[in-house]
Amino acid sequence: MTKPAPWSTVGHGNGQGLSVRRLLHGLVLGPHDQYLGYVFDVAVQQRHGQYPLVAGLLAGIGVREVFLPSAVVRTWHPETITLDTAPKLRPFRDHDHLTLVASELLGHVFTDTTTSTDVSATDFLLHRLPFGWALTTIDTGPTPAQQSRRSPTNRLIDWKSAQQSDGP
Repeated sequence: MTKPAPWSTVGHGNGQGLSVRRLLHGLVLGPHDQYLGYVFDVAVQQRHGQYPLVAGLLAGIGVREVFLPSAVVRTWHPETITLDTAPKLRPFRDHDHLTLVASELLGHVFTDTTTSTDVSATDFLLHRLPFGWALTTIDTGPTPAQQSRRSPTNRLIDWKSAQQSDGP
């Protein structure tokens, strides 16, 4: 199997980024490109007034659901994550004080504080910043299933300009 190129972004704020939705169900490969499992969520550390840091991924490895810290990921690609080392099969625990992006944020309503409008999060974009990968952008555009029913224009909102509302 050929190795995917490490994911990089042209720059934060230009719409480029690594889509959380595309990461979901992507392959997890070991250090020798062997298939290990698949991604089913992204865990972030919320930080008041700052972009949430990507702490790691939740993955199905064999029959286990495990937490893969960001530090063991060698390459981030939309459909394939490659690890630097063989993963320690550490289960994810709620007491890790992390937020699961797909399970807890995707589809929820946020208020765009720049326009005071409520929007539904259809995707999130991750960017590589100097201190690591971070959730920087909320995508409120149509999902692939909605593309034919709604305008194809995406509305990207900076994470720092959004507040989570009460309901999905």
